[in-house]
Amino acid sequence: MLNGLFNLSPQGYYLLDLDVVTDNFNRFYNSISAKHKNLQLAYSYKTNYTPVLCKHLHKLGAWAEVVSEMEFDMAVLNKVKPAEIILNGPSKTRQLVDKCLNFGSLIQIDNLSEWLFVKEWALLNPTKKAMIGLRVNPTDDYKLSSRFGLSVADSEFEMVLQDLEKFPQLSLKGLHIHVIDQSRTPAFFANHIKYLQKLSKKYSLELAYLNIGGGFYSEMHPELEKQFLDNIPSMEDYGKALGIQMQKINPEMKLIIEPGALLVANAMSFACKVAAIKKNGPTNLTICTGSKYNIKPTLHAKQMPFTRIGEEVESQFNNIQISGYTCKEDDILIDSYSGPLAVGDVLLFDNLGAYVTVFKPPFIEPDFAIYSAHQGNLTSVRRQQTLSDILMGFDC
Repeated sequence: MLNGLFNLSPQGYYLLDLDVVTDNFNRFYNSISAKHKNLQLAYSYKTNYTPVLCKHLHKLGAWAEVVSEMEFDMAVLNKVKPAEIILNGPSKTRQLVDKCLNFGSLIQIDNLSEWLFVKEWALLNPTKKAMIGLRVNPTDDYKLSSRFGLSVADSEFEMVLQDLEKFPQLSLKGLHIHVIDQSRTPAFFANHIKYLQKLSKKYSLELAYLNIGGGFYSEMHPELEKQFLDNIPSMEDYGKALGIQMQKINPEMKLIIEPGALLVANAMSFACKVAAIKKNGPTNLTICTGSKYNIKPTLHAKQMPFTRIGEEVESQFNNIQISGYTCKEDDILIDSYSGPLAVGDVLLFDNLGAYVTVFKPPFIEPDFAIYSAHQGNLTSVRRQQTLSDILMGFDC
């Protein structure tokens, strides 16, 4: 079945497994709701905004978490209800702020410039009501550096709280935090809940929700997992810790979480073909129809897990390098592979659901098609990019 897709996309393609997405969503949601019922997941569009994926998650019950006007408009096109769109991000324009508030979505303020936009909107619309959230920067408390959120240490957070009292039509619904440390342990994320609750009590805030953002480890292939120094927590590990913590501090409070990679990272793969095998001095080199920009466009150092799909062959290689189609010397997909390999073999790379398709530029070649698998059915959800697609925005 997978090989047959090369008849439609000869160079390669992405494959999105929506059944894996469903399983991820249900496992994570159920692991928290077993301890704390008042829960809402909001999917992070920036992770992978493939429309069929976003719509699938919305059907499962996820809200949309967006960080730009492009993503906001995507959520609207995906028919997400206004109250189920959360606008985050550190660089909201006046136009985007007005659009969000007029539409009736929840805006979470990152900085004082954004707060000024909100105040100006409120002065121009004295009879309209709007939902507001505040993103906090806990740098001093957490001993972590972050460039996001209203500084608690520098009184930015307190300044906005005082300002809010002048605008009764602006309803402060909740507090938001999104910081990540290297460990990403369940205890670290559970501490976000404690921290937000502490702020809420300190300033006597009556809130509808606490929002702890995202940044969790995702489920991953064992070959990828062993490249991390830490033990990767499971969804159940995260869920149990978060649910228990909410029960301790406020069993009635809504908990909002904005996962991205946790829901989709292990749900997409990329297939390409071995185009050539050639000598490179004392070693051998493989050239394939994909590139490193298709499997790790963020250029991280991890080696992505892959499976060779092909006939049994006599040609066995030891420490052969698998490289891409581009003219970059460093376009290396796999540093070293030992085993059978032949021209025409398919290489299927796993764990590519997070950030790959949104980061991939049309460098040298147009981007690849995307197919989705759901309940045994394969569907084309994005055609192979064309030259016309790439040149459309240029004035030729």
